[in-house]
Amino acid sequence: MFPKTNDLPKEEPKGDATMRTPRTLFDKIWQSHTAITRGTRDLLTLDRVFLHDITSLPAFDQLRERNLPVTDTARTLAVIDHTVATAPGRTEESYPVMASTVRSFRREVTKRGIKLFGLGDPSQGIVHVVAAE
Repeated sequence: MFPKTNDLPKEEPKGDATMRTPRTLFDKIWQSHTAITRGTRDLLTLDRVFLHDITSLPAFDQLRERNLPVTDTARTLAVIDHTVATAPGRTEESYPVMASTVRSFRREVTKRGIKLFGLGDPSQGIVHVVAAE
């Protein structure tokens, strides 16, 4: 469903590859996600980007102000979970104070072609849980 994690070219290992120092699982994952190293800083690639209905709207505003697209919509998933009631059968209007936020978020992700786990979606849940799944 998602593109390969690391589409960026890697530097070849220096020296004899058979003489490498053993690495931890963390180091292996970190290295496989490193796009560029500058000095002691690494720029990492992301497998997925998860958006939720609170902090994403200001980010969309910034993208719009700077005339920038969402870079990789295939790796971006949106979840409505912070601004809705938790009761079964909830709707956007179940928590009226945040209903306009939910509608704005849905409109933004739909307009940008981002997969949305909305209220009627069986995969919808808490963004921090959905991310792990």
